[in-house]
Amino acid sequence: MKRRSPDLSGMELRVIEKTDTELHIEIAGEDHTFMNVLKGALLESDDVAAATYDMNPEQSGGQTEPVLTVKAEEGDPLDVLADAAGSITERTDALRDAAAVVLVVGVIGALYGAFAALAQSDLKRLVAYTSINHMGYVIIAVAVAALATEPAMRAVALDGAVLQMVSHGVVTGALFFLVGMVQERTGTREMGELGGLLGTVPRLGWAFVVAAFASLGLPGLAHFPAEFQIFLATLQVSPAAVIALLGIALTAGVYLVALQRTFLGTTPQRWQGLPDLSARELLTI
Repeated sequence: MKRRSPDLSGMELRVIEKTDTELHIEIAGEDHTFMNVLKGALLESDDVAAATYDMNPEQSGGQTEPVLTVKAEEGDPLDVLADAAGSITERTDALRDAAAVVLVVGVIGALYGAFAALAQSDLKRLVAYTSINHMGYVIIAVAVAALATEPAMRAVALDGAVLQMVSHGVVTGALFFLVGMVQERTGTREMGELGGLLGTVPRLGWAFVVAAFASLGLPGLAHFPAEFQIFLATLQVSPAAVIALLGIALTAGVYLVALQRTFLGTTPQRWQGLPDLSARELLTI
């Protein structure tokens, strides 16, 4: 296998134990995100039999550093580690070179999704465009992590991105379910034809209210900690990109209008007597 020529001088290394095929090495100053990436790069290599890392129990004073264990199929395990570090360097440099462009794409995506949602009268399309808005925040977080020079800010941005993806899957999935339930009962998704549904299907209405508040990032609900971390890192690394915060304000307006037009107000006669959520539907939500 052709070796790269990476520079490991930027890492603070301490070899704890080394044999012909196995290496135990302490890497100071690196966080768990980096160590997981390094372990993944090692496991991609055909020369690596196993790669694990844990905390060094011998450190005193409560300060522990990760200890990486590399078992090589062939060759010097230190060379294998150097090759993996070089692979990470190449990928990181490539992403950093494109990070500014990616950041602009993320900001445009977040704002486009919010403005497009604001123009919708179809409830399902509205939820779909807010989904684009939320994915724009994920792209922003990845770009900010690539631009960050401090490991702490990089970790905050990536943690926010991961949490945003998880919470988006849960919250937006629930909103699509609820829109489908509204359509099943009324035969329409047009907000102009709805109204007052909270009075006739209160369980469905309140479930939509909670999911909508979670989607717009209300503190205490799913999206808030994710978006807080994303914009905290963005403010530190690329302050101009916080213009994407406008998307949060627009999303809040979008959902408040949707709630007002769909669930509040006087219930039209034709929506009287609609069945509320069944036990099965409640369990699904």
